[in-house]
Amino acid sequence: MDETDEMVRLLLSGVKMLGLHCPRCGLVLFDRGGSVICVRCGEVRVVREEGGSVSEEESGGVGDADISVKDVFERKRVDLLKRLESESDPAVIAALSDAISKLEQARRGLEK
Repeated sequence: MDETDEMVRLLLSGVKMLGLHCPRCGLVLFDRGGSVICVRCGEVRVVREEGGSVSEEESGGVGDADISVKDVFERKRVDLLKRLESESDPAVIAALSDAISKLEQARRGLEK
């Protein structure tokens, strides 16, 4: 199962997609019962947004914390649109559409 499939599975199971991205790899983060998780890196501790960047507290070297949240949103939107274009399963189409919509809402929220 690839990362996009795992994200769709999380969304379909009711896990909340956050408006933040992993400081390690840039993937969108999810809130599963109070735990912030990245489908690539696993659980992420205490994530916060600072000036358009995401960082992880109590972490030695974040490395990717200077990635713009807006840039990551745009890359993820493009990735999801590509996936949506070739998808035929109605449940996956619905989940991908929902994920795209949530990314757009989060991006608009950053502009306010």
